[in-house]
Amino acid sequence: MTQISLQVPNDQGVTQIDLTQGERLYVLGPNGSGKSSLIHHFVTQQQQISRRISAHRQTWFTSDSLDMSAQAKRQSERNIQARDSQPESRWKDDLAPQRPNIAVYDLIDAENVRAREIAALVDAQELAQAVDKSKALAPVAAINELMQLSGIPIVLSVVENERVLARRDNSEPYSIAELSDGERNALLLAASVLTAPDGSLILIDEPERHLHRSIATPLLQSLFARRSNCFFVVATHDVVLASDDQDAKVLLLRECTYSGKRANSWLVDLLTADSTIPDEIRQDILGSRRKLLFVEGTDESLDKSLYALLYPDATVLPKGNCRQVEQAVHAIRSTESVHWARPFGIVDGDGRDNDTIRALRDAGIIATEWYSIESIFYHPEVLLGIATRIAALDGSNAENRAGAAKEAAIAGASEARDHLCERLVKQKARELVFEHLPGKELPNSIEVLVDVEQLRAAESRRF
Repeated sequence: MTQISLQVPNDQGVTQIDLTQGERLYVLGPNGSGKSSLIHHFVTQQQQISRRISAHRQTWFTSDSLDMSAQAKRQSERNIQARDSQPESRWKDDLAPQRPNIAVYDLIDAENVRAREIAALVDAQELAQAVDKSKALAPVAAINELMQLSGIPIVLSVVENERVLARRDNSEPYSIAELSDGERNALLLAASVLTAPDGSLILIDEPERHLHRSIATPLLQSLFARRSNCFFVVATHDVVLASDDQDAKVLLLRECTYSGKRANSWLVDLLTADSTIPDEIRQDILGSRRKLLFVEGTDESLDKSLYALLYPDATVLPKGNCRQVEQAVHAIRSTESVHWARPFGIVDGDGRDNDTIRALRDAGIIATEWYSIESIFYHPEVLLGIATRIAALDGSNAENRAGAAKEAAIAGASEARDHLCERLVKQKARELVFEHLPGKELPNSIEVLVDVEQLRAAESRRF
C-alpha cells in the first residue's frame, strides 16, 4: 500500500508522521497554535499531490454552468498550485473565485467522462463491461447519496448546457448558486474530494466553520470511505470531530515559532490510532493541555471554576465523583501512547482517614484537608479579602466586617450541627461499606459491620 511521510519540525528535532492510503490525520489546536501554517507546511512538502480545501476561502458559485475552457482550467490549477506554496496563502487567497468554478468543472467533466466511457463500451458491443461500468455511482449520484446520509435534503442534477441544478423536496430545480451556506460548502467539499486524482493528499482546513457537527461528521466519514485511495489531513478546532474518528491519528498543536513570515517549528504531541484510551476520556485528552487536572463536580459546579483560577496552566476536567476522578487519572497514567500527558486529581477531603489519603496521593490524587472545596469561601483570608473590597466602596472597617462574617458562619453552622454531622456520618459509613466490596477474587462470604453510633460520636467531637 502506498505511503507518504509528513515531517513537523520541533524543539526535539522532527516528528515524522507516516500515512497510508485511506488514513486520516487530524490536526487539533487552539487559535494561534499554527494549524494553518502547518497545513501550508504540508502542502509545500507534498506539493505535487496536494489538494487543499480551506473554509476561509470563497464559498459561493459565480455560475451553475461550465463557464471555463479546459485550457483556462488547467492554467487556473497551475496558478493555484504556485500560489498555495507561498507563505501568505495561509491567510490570503487572490484566486478564491476560481476554486468553486474548478469544482463545478471537475464535477461536470467527471460526469461526461463516465458517460463517454460507457457509450464507447456500448458502441464496441462490450455490453457486459458497460453494465459493470454503469453500476459504479456517477459523481453527482454519489454526492446526492452523501447529502442524504449527512442530513442535507437536496438533490443535484446535470442538465442541458452543462448546468448543475439543485432541488429540495418537491421544489422546482434551481441554481446551485442559490444554495445555503452549509449546502454550498458540503457540495464543494464533496465535489473536491470525489474528483481528486487517486493518491492525492487532501488537506481540509476547518470544515466546522461552515458545517454543523451533525453534518460534518457523517459527510467526512462517508468521503473517507469512498476515497480510500487518498490521504487526508483535517485541521480543526472541533475536538468531537476528531474524537468521532477513533481510527485516525491526531496531532495536538501546542504552539509554533516563526522566522519572519514563515513558521519554522511547532510544539506537538502525536496520538496514534492504536492508542488504547478509554472512550470516555479520549475527548478530554484531545482538547486539553499537557497537564490535566481531574476534579469532582460538573461543568457548572464551583469546583471547576475555582481550580481553573488556582491552576491556570492546567486543563481542569470535572468527573463527577471521587471514583471517576481516580479512574480517569489511572487510565491515562497506564496508557504509554500518551506519555506526554501529566494527569493529576484533586478530591474533597470527605473525612477520609490518613491511610486512604496516602493511597490517593501515591496514585496522583490529592485529597484536600477540608470536606469540600467550597469551604475556601469561609477561610479567614478569603473573608478578609472580600471585606477589604467592600470597605473600599462603602468606607466600612474591613476587619470588623470579616469578624462579623466569621461569627455569623460559626453561628449558622452551629444551628445545623446535627444535620452537618449526619451527612458526614453517612458518607463515612458508605466508604466503609465500599471498602469491603470484592475485587478480582470473590470470597465465600462478606460481612460488613459499621458502628454508626461510634462514627456519630467521633464526628460530633470533631465538630
